[in-house]
Amino acid sequence: MIKPYHSGRFKALGLHTKYDEELVVTSAKDVIRGLHFQGHPLPQIKVISCAKGKILDVVVDIRKGSPTYAKWDSFILDSENSYVLYVPEGLAHGYAVFEENTIVCYRMSNIFSAELEGGIRWDSVGVEWGIESPVISERDRNLIPLCDIDSKFIY
Repeated sequence: MIKPYHSGRFKALGLHTKYDEELVVTSAKDVIRGLHFQGHPLPQIKVISCAKGKILDVVVDIRKGSPTYAKWDSFILDSENSYVLYVPEGLAHGYAVFEENTIVCYRMSNIFSAELEGGIRWDSVGVEWGIESPVISERDRNLIPLCDIDSKFIY
């Protein structure tokens, strides 16, 4: 069982508890999505879970002044470990898919806005994705590298 959200638990941990949009994405094996974020005035907190399959979920700190600016971390999310990843504002997010027909669920604090959407190239921060021949969408291939980003997120 995966319980990606429980308001009482989130509140007890001091986490955001109001979410305006949910999204479920099915992906093929070897797909890499990201690294995406949404800018001001409607930045998104994301709560990510993997209902079926297995992913390497990656976050990159893009908050100017942060001691971890430009650093990344990764987490295995799958239907067996039932982990849920809380991604605060100011972190870019993406994932690599390790199994066919993987289902990833997102809960977001603000509704998606194409005008505020941003991203950094998947290969510009040194992430070890674990996929030899990744499948990257045209949109994600055309994102800018981290070194060229003008982040409005402040630590």
